[in-house]
Amino acid sequence: MLRDEIIAYHQTHTCKGQSSKPLLIRAPIALIEQLNPQYKHLDLFDTSAYDTTDTADYLYLRLHPDYDVENDRLGDKGLRNTFSSAAVFATVNTRRGFKAIVKDRRKLVLDLIKRLVDISESSAYNRYTPIKLVDFCHPEVDAPIYNGEPATIRWGAIALDANLPSLVRVGSEDYFKKDWGFTFKESILRLN
Repeated sequence: MLRDEIIAYHQTHTCKGQSSKPLLIRAPIALIEQLNPQYKHLDLFDTSAYDTTDTADYLYLRLHPDYDVENDRLGDKGLRNTFSSAAVFATVNTRRGFKAIVKDRRKLVLDLIKRLVDISESSAYNRYTPIKLVDFCHPEVDAPIYNGEPATIRWGAIALDANLPSLVRVGSEDYFKKDWGFTFKESILRLN
């Protein structure tokens, strides 16, 4: 079973040289097994449960991307005049987002994310199903602690970069010639 293989792998291998915080993307085990039938690259996956929506049917794809915050502010924050000439303080809604540059050039990483995007956009007629991430890179101020690190669970949309790099074959596997990226936008608005 894939879950058992990943747990055994992580017990015998330690992470070395990880310079950035992890970004986890939830994926159904059935999809991972479909795209990775030989159970290769077990270092890419995390079996942890981060909330009650995580069941034995899901794993997380673990990335260590270059990460840039790209939040969208909707409106202007500050004092506003009212009809009674009293001032009120207007809050602003913010849609959290980021741009991630994926440094792991294994084709399997893009294949998984691309399929998750396709599934989320076609789950039901004219409906969108958000993708779940666990964001250790830029957690909220009041974020819960997971494995000793603060992280925020985010639900939203992933858009892949339009121009993806070309592939090169190394042995029996395909790798990208250079890094590639995607943008994530959270589905909920937050007060800022």
